[in-house]
Amino acid sequence: MNMSGRRKNVSIESFLVIILMMIFATAVCILIVQGSATFERALEKKTSEENLRIAMSYINMSIKQNDSLDSITLTQNAFKDSDALKLSHGQEEQGLVTYIFYYDGYLYECYTDTKPSLELSTPIVKLDGMTISSEKEGGLIVITYNHLLNHKEVEIDQRIALRTGD
Repeated sequence: MNMSGRRKNVSIESFLVIILMMIFATAVCILIVQGSATFERALEKKTSEENLRIAMSYINMSIKQNDSLDSITLTQNAFKDSDALKLSHGQEEQGLVTYIFYYDGYLYECYTDTKPSLELSTPIVKLDGMTISSEKEGGLIVITYNHLLNHKEVEIDQRIALRTGD
């Protein structure tokens, strides 16, 4: 009887150890899944903010490189329903035009000497949304970006002043 009671104790102890290990393994799995989801959200937010920064910097530099009222215009419905920023080049690039526009979730650049088309365009960066407008009186180009910030969509305006033409 003494041996059988001991075996029963060992059996119960082994069973409890196995249950404890299963609980521990389940907790570890839950932590890994939650950590992975948190990392994915943080990475997605960081990527979205980097894309916005790239778009703002790209448009700002493109305008500054062609900074004059005579060479920068807003073209209505340049590509399908998208308005485009039209940058006419001078000097060695005379006759060439760069169109910058938003279409289907991406900021595009089309460097061409003909009408803009998606086939000739290069996607620059993925964005949540973007509109381009101009204020002729002040020589301003206004780019409004739709951006998801803390699960809320916000609009961020970028205003770039042009020189009066060179």
